[in-house]
Amino acid sequence: RTPSTARMSSIRRPKLHTMIQNNDFMRNTVHRHEPPVTAQPLRILSQNQEVVVVDKPASIPVHPCGRYRHNTVIFILGKEHNLTELHTIHRLDRLTSGVLMFAKTLDMSKKIDQQVRERQVMVRGCF
Repeated sequence: RTPSTARMSSIRRPKLHTMIQNNDFMRNTVHRHEPPVTAQPLRILSQNQEVVVVDKPASIPVHPCGRYRHNTVIFILGKEHNLTELHTIHRLDRLTSGVLMFAKTLDMSKKIDQQVRERQVMVRGCF
């Protein structure tokens, strides 16, 4: 086969000199391993129709970033607790443990964000 007539397919691998033609299909697969995080589970401290409050252990990032996609608080809450489409109200660094609050709707996220900006939010209790 000449370069002009060579076609890429899932059956045969193209040779180095293969010319790419219109409608040729190319696939690039990257396999990455995420860095490990703690095995300590995420504890849901409180949950209602509007918010979810979580005790985040150290070493887990809050949302996908850098080399982390699955080992994140957002992903774990979705996978293990079926809590999807959460809105981050605030963040903690990956190496920081502490209490995190997520809104379940965009409207609630905006409302709480405004309250935080106006310093109307107060945290009470022992953690």
